[in-house]
Amino acid sequence: MYLNNKRIIPFFIPIIVGNIEIKVNASDFSSGIDCVNFYIDGEFQFNDLMEPYRLQWNEKSFGNHMIKVVADDEVGYFESNEIKV
Repeated sequence: MYLNNKRIIPFFIPIIVGNIEIKVNASDFSSGIDCVNFYIDGEFQFNDLMEPYRLQWNEKSFGNHMIKVVADDEVGYFESNEIKV
């Protein structure tokens, strides 16, 4: 459980109350990372071109949401990951 971007207790699914900063660790030692794209519930939110890759989520919302990040490297390959909150 997170309260205003601070982890207060562990839980089996992340519960967010207030604003949260979503941070991503992405690396590609052979060609380098071009960008990291952030999606919430399938909607594009932000494209970060420089480390540290992060998104400040300030939107008021209730219920379950899916956060997805997609890291693209310099030669066109990509990797994604998502989490339900």
